[in-house]
Amino acid sequence: MFKDYPVSDWYQPNEEAVKVLQAKQFELIVVHAPWCGDCQYTLPLVKKLLEKINNVKVVDCLVDRQKKDPAGIAEKYQAKRIPTLIALQNGQEVARITEFPEITIEQDIAAKLK
Repeated sequence: MFKDYPVSDWYQPNEEAVKVLQAKQFELIVVHAPWCGDCQYTLPLVKKLLEKINNVKVVDCLVDRQKKDPAGIAEKYQAKRIPTLIALQNGQEVARITEFPEITIEQDIAAKLK
């Protein structure tokens, strides 16, 4: 998954937030494209985070330059800018990060999970 991106060597996810994420059941939709500069920065961090949590179902949504994907996921969730990370619990959106997190990816998502 996310083979077009390396794993970040320098990024260390926030351990407290990682513990929260490990204790919750959620799905993470990742809307991205390898030609996107912001994705080149963010997706290695996502890969590093996913090494630490194994209870999350990840949906890899690779889009073209028109922000479209074959399954229609980007359109369904109105992901107009990339990268967009969407956390779902019980099929409902509980957190969204568009382009850059407010704090860190894991802290932003952990703060909104139930």
